[in-house]
Amino acid sequence: MRSHSGDRPPVPGEFVEFTASLRRNPLIEALEAVSEILDVVLLFQDSPKPHHNKKGGTQSQPDLKKLQGQMQALAASLKAGGTQDLVAELVQTGGRAVLTVEQQALSDPSLSDLVDGTFRVMGQVIRAIPDSSASVSLLRKTAMSRVPPQMLQTLISVFGGLQQEHGFAMPTMEVEIRGPVFHVLPVAIFA
Repeated sequence: MRSHSGDRPPVPGEFVEFTASLRRNPLIEALEAVSEILDVVLLFQDSPKPHHNKKGGTQSQPDLKKLQGQMQALAASLKAGGTQDLVAELVQTGGRAVLTVEQQALSDPSLSDLVDGTFRVMGQVIRAIPDSSASVSLLRKTAMSRVPPQMLQTLISVFGGLQQEHGFAMPTMEVEIRGPVFHVLPVAIFA
């Protein structure tokens, strides 16, 4: 096992140890934030009123409850399979890593005891991306990994609009972690 100090990129199969600041999967955080905001909006929303379209017909306002259900389903699919991703900001090198943690091995499945702290991580590298030409997709475990990039860009734009146009404090939505990055299956995470 070697301590990852940034002198050379880790290679798949290698065991590494590093210090990092951990945070939850930013995509799950963004989806759950929108779902919670929709809870509040739905609480104060009157029943939907039809409005006229350009052709003279009527149509219902967007069904926020349906949108909320879609957000919750996507977040659930990201947590499926008994694993979740964490994003690690490496303290010594400033690089990044994606950690795929087994939920059954966690003392707190909500990850509240792991996020927003600095920890030592020991684990095995399963993928290493040395430059920005590739990335680790945070959607790789879902059906969304097969949608065209322009659809994902639309989803990201919606989140940006909530933040910029309506003033909501939204977490940054990232669907991929661009290189340089390495993907790790942690054996131990400790303070």
